[in-house]
Parts: sequence; C-alpha cells; structure tokens
Amino acid sequence: FICCPILYEDDCLGVLAVDNLASRRPLLMSDINLMMGIAPEIGISVHSFLMAEERERQFSSILRTLAASIDARDNLTAGHSEKVTEYAMAICDELALPRESTEVIRVASLLHDYGKIGIKDSILKKEGPLTAEEREEIKTHAVKTQDILERVSFRGAYRQVPYIAGSHHERLDGTGYPKGLRGEQIPLGARIIAVADFFEAITAKRHYHEPKPLSEAIALLREEAGAHLDERVVKALLSSLAQGRVRSPAL
Repeated sequence: FICCPILYEDDCLGVLAVDNLASRRPLLMSDINLMMGIAPEIGISVHSFLMAEERERQFSSILRTLAASIDARDNLTAGHSEKVTEYAMAICDELALPRESTEVIRVASLLHDYGKIGIKDSILKKEGPLTAEEREEIKTHAVKTQDILERVSFRGAYRQVPYIAGSHHERLDGTGYPKGLRGEQIPLGARIIAVADFFEAITAKRHYHEPKPLSEAIALLREEAGAHLDERVVKALLSSLAQGRVRSPAL
C-alpha cells in the first residue's frame, strides 16, 4: 500500500493511495517513483478545477450584486429581477431547453433592467402616469442595458447576454423597442424574459398600479400571446403555474 501527497506548490490538495490486492506483487521503489511523477499532474488538475469553481462563485456573486443594486433603488421593485429570473427558469424548464441556453437566459434575466441605473429617480419612482417624454426616457433603459453589459467580458455562450437582455421589450408584431424586431428576429431568451417580466410587473405593486389578481393576470397574459408575447412561452409559464412548479404571486 502506497500513499503519495497530491501537492500544488506548497499546498496539499489530497492523497493518492494505491494498493495491490489483485496480484499481491510487492510494491517497489519504481512504483513509488511512478506515483510521485503522476501526483503533481493531478495536483495541477485539481487546482485548476478548484479555481474554476471559485471563479464561478465569484461570477454568480457579482451578478446577484448587480441585480440587487438596481432593485435597491426602489423598495417597490426590490426582488423584481430575481422574481423575473424565477419565472424565466420555470419557462426554460417547461420548454426543456439545454442547460447552457438556460444558464445564459438566467444571467440575462438577472441583468435585464440594469440600464435603469441611468434613469433619473424622478422618472423611475414617479407615482401616477408618465408623460410621453418620460415614457421615451424609460424606454432608453433597454439600450443602456445592452451598452453597459457589452463592456463586461462575457465569454462563450455568455456573449449573447447583452443582446438578449437588451431585447426583452421587443414585441412579436414589431411594435416593441429599441429596434422594432419581429417574430423570430427576437432571441428566444428575450421572448422568455419578456413574458416573465410582463407577468411579474402586473402581479406586483408599482407606483402607478396595484397588483392584479392572479386570474386577471393570467387573462392578460393570454390576451398578449401571439401579438406581443410568444404564445409557446406564455403557455409554458401558465403550465408551470398550474403544476405548482413556480410559486404563484402572493396576492
């Protein structure tokens, strides 16, 4: 029986243990030398894995902090991004989307309103209807979201995050903003966030409206399906609500 430490620089990351129960051949110095040659390579691999895990934890922490920084500007919208993300993840699950696509949509959901950091409080927190000029100002948050997120060094599939997040106010019939995209021109992730965002907004209290009862909110979702919102995505959210796979709004 041989034990050999798995080292990375001055840290012991574990122990490599080998026995010889099958043939019971005596273990020799050459076996020890072989183990000592393999252990450092294992140490490098284990260290790389641990560093990747740490980077993932840091990435998730930064995302949550960024999302919270927007929600914290107004106590009425606190938790909005996380709730939208919860609905979006339920939709992805119902649609059986691949894990990578779901993860990209999760990140875009958390950050979909980040551009509101550039909107004045006097507009963002205004009680009552907005003027036409104020509505146009609010609409700029979609472009601001994409512009800000494009400065983040997203890699791989995550490079889609800025475009998806910046497109969540596009509508199937082309009447949305900021680009007036139509139908399949709108990324699926943005269509999913649009449904989740719409449902959360109408079932939560805002400065300009009271939360709608669940039955009325569902009716509004169905009315919007096909023209403004993706009908398949709406059905996925309604199915998740009916099955209890996502929490219904506490109304």
